[in-house]
Amino acid sequence: MYLSSFQLTNFRNYKNFESSFTNGLIILTGQNASGKTNLLEAVQLLSLSKSFRARSEYDLILFGMDFAKILGTIQKNSHQTKLDITIDSFTSKNQKIIKIDGLKSRAFDLIGELVTVLFSPEDINLINSSPSLRRRYLDVVICQIDKGYCRNLSEYKKVLINRNQLLANIKDGYARKQELGFWNEKLIDLGSKIIVERQKALKFFNTRLSEIYNDICATKDQKLRIIYKPNLPLLPDSDIKELFEQELNNKYEREIYKTYTLVGPHRDNFVFELNKKRLAIFGSRGECRSSILALKSAELDFIEKNLGERPILLLDDVFSELDEKRRNHMFELVRRQQTLITTADFVGLEVGFVREAQVLQIKNGEVTNK
Repeated sequence: MYLSSFQLTNFRNYKNFESSFTNGLIILTGQNASGKTNLLEAVQLLSLSKSFRARSEYDLILFGMDFAKILGTIQKNSHQTKLDITIDSFTSKNQKIIKIDGLKSRAFDLIGELVTVLFSPEDINLINSSPSLRRRYLDVVICQIDKGYCRNLSEYKKVLINRNQLLANIKDGYARKQELGFWNEKLIDLGSKIIVERQKALKFFNTRLSEIYNDICATKDQKLRIIYKPNLPLLPDSDIKELFEQELNNKYEREIYKTYTLVGPHRDNFVFELNKKRLAIFGSRGECRSSILALKSAELDFIEKNLGERPILLLDDVFSELDEKRRNHMFELVRRQQTLITTADFVGLEVGFVREAQVLQIKNGEVTNK
């Protein structure tokens, strides 16, 4: 899988941008604030329909313009797919129009067409930030390879909203406790499926993380794992649905008092452990960087295992954060799939590495081939 052509109109600081991409290394170089990360943002928007940076999609439109447009052509073996996203500010609400091969589509349909893995210095926050950030990370990974999971997750969120509203109505005396039964069934069914797929994904990650980490750090006996801490007190032989129902029955009075659902995968957590110690508490900066690099490497392998092809790797100013040992590992990794790399300069990059890449020089939204 690779992005063979890419075009932007009125996106961020790009009035017009158009380029063909090689199925290999692509280096985007330029001074800070020149627009390098904006290109990666546009690629991931074409992948997931959402920006990893913008608070509002209106922020993606070039100042003074009424719309932004992203076009991309994806090559999968001998098959070609054209993707098109337009963000329109003519209406009071920004309207996002998605097309796949010219046909109007939903965001749900877009996910999985262009599969990407993003690696940026901010990813280190996955280790010590809130559980919601780690849940979102894992959900995005699984959604890109499993439409069923994506659908269940979307439905689960809708059920959660309706159930929370019912809890508030019960508290205010406008509904009865017996009405929870309908939403409980849906919550249990969808939530159990989400838990199972999260368990499967993390099981795969944990088969790869230690090996990759030791390779990165030139060690032999370090054990890196992601520990799943589900909201339910799961044991290896637990019947998830039965346990889910028991927990809802035990906590429904407290839920009514608080007016929100206390049981389910929307309250799961995942923690990183190195040699059975919490990285967020005991990990050094170097150990945390190596752990995230191992995580992203495992993510690439997980997607390849499930899709049969490597996703596109997006590296946002990562090399400046890595020492020589970790850079060498990254040099090997980026050659295994199409990789877009942003960097302010070529310091720390091998001469041969730069020579084999397609290099685009970026300056104030203007791009030239070097």
